[in-house]
Amino acid sequence: MLREEKLNSDHRVYKVYSRRYFILVLYCFSIVLVGFQQLQYTSIANVIVKYYNVNPVAVNWTNLSQNVCTVLFSYHIGKLIEKIGLRKSMILFALLSTFGAAIKCFTFARNKFWLMMVGQLILSLFFTPTYSLCPLLGALWFKPKEIALVVGLTNASMTFGMALTFLLPALVFKDDSINEVKFNLVDISVILLMTEAAILLLTLFVVEERPPTSPSLAEEARINYEIPKVMDVLRNKNFILIIICYASGGASNQLLSVTLNQSILSEFVNGDIVLSISGILLLITGIPGSLIIGMISKIYPKYKRLLISIYSTVVICQILFLLSLWLHCDSLLYVSLIFFGGLNSASSILALDFLIEVSFPFTENIAFAIAFSAYALPNLILVPLMTKLMEKCAAVYANFIFLSLGIFSLISTLCVTEDLRRRQANTESTPLLS
Repeated sequence: MLREEKLNSDHRVYKVYSRRYFILVLYCFSIVLVGFQQLQYTSIANVIVKYYNVNPVAVNWTNLSQNVCTVLFSYHIGKLIEKIGLRKSMILFALLSTFGAAIKCFTFARNKFWLMMVGQLILSLFFTPTYSLCPLLGALWFKPKEIALVVGLTNASMTFGMALTFLLPALVFKDDSINEVKFNLVDISVILLMTEAAILLLTLFVVEERPPTSPSLAEEARINYEIPKVMDVLRNKNFILIIICYASGGASNQLLSVTLNQSILSEFVNGDIVLSISGILLLITGIPGSLIIGMISKIYPKYKRLLISIYSTVVICQILFLLSLWLHCDSLLYVSLIFFGGLNSASSILALDFLIEVSFPFTENIAFAIAFSAYALPNLILVPLMTKLMEKCAAVYANFIFLSLGIFSLISTLCVTEDLRRRQANTESTPLLS
């Protein structure tokens, strides 16, 4: 039921328990549902616009609502998580997700778009806090070298859920007649509600707060450290630079995911098929990217070098994406999205793991809340701006905003210095307060 890990510093034995895998799998299933519901409507924006008689900007706000909630509430909910712990947080989020899914089961009248937004808002409120539980789960149940893998699996699950939404245009909403759209929306909402309820019940029975013993010296010794205040962490240059790096990369991925429907349909004749293939390639390739980078960083923890290499390639992929729109070349489009999806997901995982390293012993979920708030802010402006630009000019010109975010991530990464405080703490007992 457990494995033993010996630490050279004092020859003490630290145990990790197999239950951690059951908790992780359950958590990842809940993340899949969170990811799916974030792009559930924007992936079929043209269908939603016609059915509810709303404009594309309104549909994009079904996703951007999580940005608003992240900026306004993620820090405060992060403090709540810090107070009530892992188990109660997972139960609370599962309960509210079930409630939000239940509300959306009553939104099929064509004048109920506002009620759908209410249900989506409840889900969006706990989008970032649910995701930010992954470093807390990793710190409480896993060895320090496994935390990047935990974050990677979480991101892969989120990506998989989002990728599933791009099956909807080609497989589910092939017929855009009003009655057919209504039946499909009903089916999807009922399935989501039943799945959310099952996750809630399993969470009640499977999840425990923490294992009987600490999994590492760093976690055990944390109680002896002076936990930095938020303002102290914000004075850490590396922390700020990594926040900028993550925010720009994360914003570029969300910007592309939300506006892909408009970009593809405006530039390609067989738009529905190209959109489904593009969306799936963009998001599904993020799964291996999220998982592989965790293994690489475990073996080769040179975060700055890895990030520079990744972001340099990401910028090249973004340029190829713009070229594919300009040339109307679907094969070039697919190639650019395959590499962008995998590499951008890898960079997000690496940046978040690096963030935990440079801010240790600062609370992980609060660090994540700050990072997510920073990434949520740009797209509150950029998504509506890009949506409006694509209505007035070619999509290729509007997507220069997308390219600029990648360049900004690369520049900020070049200014970071290595400071692996968590790994150092796991080999020594001296508190890291500087």
